[in-house]
Amino acid sequence: MVKLNIDTGVEEFEINGGEAAGGGVLRFNPSDPNVYNRFFEARDRLIEMDQEIGERQQALRDETASDEDKAAAFLKVLREYDVKIKSLLSEVFGPENDFDRILGGRHQWRAGRDEPAGGADPHHRSRRQARH
Repeated sequence: MVKLNIDTGVEEFEINGGEAAGGGVLRFNPSDPNVYNRFFEARDRLIEMDQEIGERQQALRDETASDEDKAAAFLKVLREYDVKIKSLLSEVFGPENDFDRILGGRHQWRAGRDEPAGGADPHHRSRRQARH
């Protein structure tokens, strides 16, 4: 049998120090225009998610539940959107890229744009301000 090797252009990108450092490896063909088409299509979905999470965060703030219950509910919302975002990234870069594994299980949603419902992390704002 004759073997045929085709260069598909797939490259590997070490993310956050790679697997040895708790990160991962992203594999895709950077010259494939379909990746970029999927990326721009995903942008609109990300904008929609951003709006949704803002609305859900405001709804949680308006509830009469305790701050602790609001914080717990908001953390559940963040987890839901983290799963959605990582799934969307896998759609963009290919299903062989498990972004939960690639990102070492780290959460990717920037909840710090507003204060978390109920003040889930009272130190978050001061850390963010220190970075800027």
